[in-house]
Amino acid sequence: MGAKELKAAILQEAVSGKLVPQIASEGNARDLLEEIKKERLSHGFANSYGICSEKGKKSKSSDLRSKSQIRVTTEITEDEIPFDIPEN
Repeated sequence: MGAKELKAAILQEAVSGKLVPQIASEGNARDLLEEIKKERLSHGFANSYGICSEKGKKSKSSDLRSKSQIRVTTEITEDEIPFDIPEN
């Protein structure tokens, strides 16, 4: 087996989840995706379907950028800025 074949075999094993032991208490990929989706929405991100956390409705801009992520903007207070931005 050559280097390319070995690399392909290792990648296939990795994608299949066979390189590390699977722990049932960690859940599966679907559970993880749902958890990530909830966390992203709680932080003000819209998902690829354009559902915003603020209104729970479809975003109008989702029609134009349905494949990209949309960041819901919020105001930043002075105490949230950790340092001054240099001019150069």
